Amino acid sequence: SYHINTFEDNVSEYVFTALRMNRGVDFADFRNKFDKNFWDIYKDEKKRFSSFVASGLAVEDRHHIAITQSGMDVSNRIMSLFV
Repeated sequence: SYHINTFEDNVSEYVFTALRMNRGVDFADFRNKFDKNFWDIYKDEKKRFSSFVASGLAVEDRHHIAITQSGMDVSNRIMSLFV
């Protein structure tokens, strides 16, 4: 059967793909694509994501989030926040 992605599907797919790449999720690109701010959509996940940043598994600044090299080992746990 033919499946049409919902807005949520498209966002999850974008985030999942971006986090698999070194550059991660670029907030400006995300906003251009979805017309929403990343952390407005994922506000409930922000605190848990911050704990990954604190333990060196991810990075976050004003412009993007990404998974670090050491975070790649547990990347599925991190990515599960956003799907």
